[in-house]
Amino acid sequence: VLAAVAWSRRSSPDLALQLLVCLSGYWQHRGHVLEATTRLTERLEQVPLEPRTRAEALLALAELLYRREQYELARRHALELIPIMEELGDRGGLARGLRAQARACSATGDHEVAIATATRSVELFREIGDRLGEAWSLSTLGSCLFSTGRIDEGLDVGLRSWRIVESEPEAPTVARSTHIGLAYAYANRGETAAHRRHLTASITALHQIGSLDGDTEWLWGAVSLAHQESRFASTL
Repeated sequence: VLAAVAWSRRSSPDLALQLLVCLSGYWQHRGHVLEATTRLTERLEQVPLEPRTRAEALLALAELLYRREQYELARRHALELIPIMEELGDRGGLARGLRAQARACSATGDHEVAIATATRSVELFREIGDRLGEAWSLSTLGSCLFSTGRIDEGLDVGLRSWRIVESEPEAPTVARSTHIGLAYAYANRGETAAHRRHLTASITALHQIGSLDGDTEWLWGAVSLAHQESRFASTL
């Protein structure tokens, strides 16, 4: 694919960036977040682009920058892509952009905007019939609620996401997000068995994705579970 990117850089800049966007998910799962961010940023800044290509690249960058904990920059990219998706009439793209904005807003402490934005993303996915998209945005909404201490509400939202995941074809990326959220909720409620069940499910999903190494959220879940079970050597 990188050879195709190199070939198309001069003849078709839009195609080159589209190929990099396709690779961004792979790079993210493999932990090559800096490489993906650098390549996408360079191409995004160098050439004029079709609106859709620019919007998809901004979305990929928003997700990568979130992974790098550059939350304000991720938020700015999400805010830029949303009106482009609206103008294109791409409701699915708009829903994905709103989800990216919600995550970044939550991380920067703008919790009410995060909750409202995630809720709108859920509604849009439901309207277009994208069940897995709805499940992923529900898990994002749950995370936004957790950030405000609303554990029971976040748990209810997470369980809605889980029911969708259970009824749809296998989607380990969505399953991982859902189970991590549920593990967090049950850990806060002191329900150790449920905490263990969903932590185990999240690790299974990460194995399927091939991104267990470098993922910190399951490590947090494992440490907190070991502490709850008084396995202090394991906690250390």
